[in-house]
Amino acid sequence: LDTLGLRDWARPGCLWLIEWPERAAGRLPPADLALDFSLGDGGHDIATRAHSRLGRTWLAQLEGEDRDPARGGGASREVS
Repeated sequence: LDTLGLRDWARPGCLWLIEWPERAAGRLPPADLALDFSLGDGGHDIATRAHSRLGRTWLAQLEGEDRDPARGGGASREVS
């Protein structure tokens, strides 16, 4: 991980999406937000969990965009 230069990009409020973070246990900061992807009926399902105040803020913003008809959202969004 150190050779990737991630520390150079670490800024407050940045969102990093890390696949398999357990492989870097002890070398990453605690997660603010978790996204769990699974196969569902007719597509993929995404379950979200906030682990901090910042994570809750990101989720609230995503949910607000998802429900804004002007942005093409509805009550929920299916991902395929």
